[in-house]
Amino acid sequence: MAARTDTPRLNECCAILKPVETQAASGGMQTTWEYLSQEVYAEVRFPGTGTDEQFLGDQQVATTRVEFTIRFRDDFNEKYRWEYAGEEYDIKNIIRTGERRSYLKVITEKRT
Repeated sequence: MAARTDTPRLNECCAILKPVETQAASGGMQTTWEYLSQEVYAEVRFPGTGTDEQFLGDQQVATTRVEFTIRFRDDFNEKYRWEYAGEEYDIKNIIRTGERRSYLKVITEKRT
């Protein structure tokens, strides 16, 4: 039987960070981040050029799109963050994919 070629190669270690509301010393609320999972293995793709530049206020901001494919799990959403190679990424979309929808494609962006 031939090996399937559409099976992702989950060989890069990533992490998922969840938002936690804490009280700041000033009395107001602030969002901090803690690990939901520190060992999530993913296939990493940098689709096409995937980098956009725009002006926010008077600053030029570049964003880089990166796609991570992981085994299915249902304990995070777009409000969480993704960490890979020491960099944090905003999660923009999560899509079920693969045979029997057993994988997730996590579409992220990093601002620089």
